Amino acid sequence: MNRMSSLDMPHLVASLALLVVAAHAAGALAQHWSLPAVVGELVAGLAFGPTVLGAISPALSTWVTSPSGETGGALRAVGQLGVLLLMFAAGTELRTLVRRSDLRSVSWIGASGVVVPAALGVLAMLVIDPGGYVGTANHEGALRIVLVTALAVTSIPVISRIFADLGLLQTRLARLVLGIAVLEDLVLYVALSYAVSLVAAPGEGSWTLPSALHLDPATWHGAVWHALASIGLLSLGMGLGRAQRAASRARANVVSQRSPVAWLLAVLFGCTLLASVLGLMPMLGALVAGITVAEAAGREQRAAIEQVTAFGSALFVPLYFVLTGAALDLRNDVDLVSVAALLVFGCVAKGLGVAIGARIAREPRHMSRALVVSLNARGGPGIVLATTAFAAGIVDARMFTSLLLLAVLTSIGAGAWLARLVRRSTTAPSSTTTQTPHRTNSELRHA
Repeated sequence: MNRMSSLDMPHLVASLALLVVAAHAAGALAQHWSLPAVVGELVAGLAFGPTVLGAISPALSTWVTSPSGETGGALRAVGQLGVLLLMFAAGTELRTLVRRSDLRSVSWIGASGVVVPAALGVLAMLVIDPGGYVGTANHEGALRIVLVTALAVTSIPVISRIFADLGLLQTRLARLVLGIAVLEDLVLYVALSYAVSLVAAPGEGSWTLPSALHLDPATWHGAVWHALASIGLLSLGMGLGRAQRAASRARANVVSQRSPVAWLLAVLFGCTLLASVLGLMPMLGALVAGITVAEAAGREQRAAIEQVTAFGSALFVPLYFVLTGAALDLRNDVDLVSVAALLVFGCVAKGLGVAIGARIAREPRHMSRALVVSLNARGGPGIVLATTAFAAGIVDARMFTSLLLLAVLTSIGAGAWLARLVRRSTTAPSSTTTQTPHRTNSELRHA
């Protein structure tokens, strides 16, 4: 009863309404200016956070974005649901992105696009000590994992939105980029999950299997457990998807028959809980849940997936990004050196990895160049990486800001370059960058 009385419902509803409306309005303006919607949502958060409103009226900024007590906890919980729904939506795309004819290119470019920047990042940190950016958890190993991972990530939601807005979603370039991004993001969330497990407080997660088995994440036993648990969770999700498809055909899944949306949410929460029990990050479970339902999706379930993702995109996901923007303090936490270093080194390292993979896969030069630019968009996953690492105390406020700016600026750059590509291809079809040999621009658009 006391907990309920401490929840100021009018305050919570007012904050939700204000932040969600601002996020959508700013997102629409961003798209009008050919920018990813997530950029507008982050800018809306900046406006309400310490960067803008906080400089004018700190009390009002806190009232809107960081209510105290149970009210603030409820607001942040709604935002965290946005992460789960974002990962769920990403997982549902896995089964439809890669064609058999593209497997060679996706495999080589995906592998090289992760291994090369990660290796270059490790080498760079042998020369430059990043310890000055360690967070409150004071774990430099986890910090290094996060920084290496940030170099290799590609955004599924942002780059897919850019392709859709530019009319490129049905091209081979889009299929390759999104298929590669799925593989890279699987690696990202496994690595991020392991980094977070390294800084878990003693006693935290004592109900998990690694704790019951006395597995220390910092030892090789803990690392092996994490890798095997991640692979096992993914395999289980795909197997459950096939079983669910058979049950649906046999009319045995009564919950799904009564409410496909309710069943999807049950799968989402079940996989999230299972991931937590295995000592993995909840968002990895949400990603697997998306893969699970996509594996079994019939006509009714596809409609349910659209309903769940649409509702998430309307409330939970924008709120997550606007709260992320509100956590930024660009007046005090911007380190221009780390921003410039991450931006230049990150783009070059990622681009080199993609270019090497494209060369091995024998992609044409024009396609390779388009892949290099597109796969540098870090967007949503880059933002999730930054916010999760900051919340876990892995990075400090300066590195948190730098990682967020890396995600935003690379997404803006990729969107601007692709928009320019489309304008050039409209006026000069023979010079289009996405064109492969012996193909016209029109053929490419319908590949």
